[in-house]
Amino acid sequence: MEKVVFHAYAWGEYTPLLDRLIKTSKYFHPEIPFVAYYDKDVERIKQKYPFLKWYTMMSPFGLELADQYELVVHIDADSLITGKMTELLESDYELAGVRNQNDQGKAGAHPPITNGLAPLYEFVNAGLVAARSKKFWEDWFEINRTSVQSKYNDENDTLNVLFQNGKYKTKILDAKDSTKVFYGIANAYGEQTHWESWKKIQVINDQLILDGKAIKVLHQAGGPNPNKMNLNALFNPDVIQFIRKITA
Repeated sequence: MEKVVFHAYAWGEYTPLLDRLIKTSKYFHPEIPFVAYYDKDVERIKQKYPFLKWYTMMSPFGLELADQYELVVHIDADSLITGKMTELLESDYELAGVRNQNDQGKAGAHPPITNGLAPLYEFVNAGLVAARSKKFWEDWFEINRTSVQSKYNDENDTLNVLFQNGKYKTKILDAKDSTKVFYGIANAYGEQTHWESWKKIQVINDQLILDGKAIKVLHQAGGPNPNKMNLNALFNPDVIQFIRKITA
């Protein structure tokens, strides 16, 4: 069995985002294979499991890889890897996730988002999910299948049901008070828009730094939007240059 694999999926006009994510993965982790699922793969899953929504397809793709790899990592296609993911690769867990709320206790510019099961800073976002257990991918698939009539019916809600049920040894990679890293959308905050904070990011010693923390993953989130990761609108010139380097 191989050790680690990254995977993501995208279709149509969003495939350039996935292509860019893959470039950042190869820049920081060339040793780790990246399995990319495109239009035909998404259509295959839709045909096989018509009850799944487009945003709950992580589990069947994860299941396809879980027999071959010890650690299967899903990353949303509208993400960029921006640093060595040491915490993800070297920590002890069965199931790892990333914080949904930022340090200010909000979700971007919104009030905090939670399903009521998790404490504020322990509600995780499905944009990055790492599992050393095939059973997790089976459980996530099953809860997504049966949650159509439930109040817990999106990928974040169902993930948090599993994250909080005590079945798995869990870890939040960017826990608010115990780490100096950001691994997803916890680095996004603002008053008018979700990502005003991204204009404050600096490049220090070839790392992206915000509020004294190293950014390992930028995840724009927010659902379909063809203008995602518009560099000129989101970042200062030094960060734009950094991102262009890692996506070249």
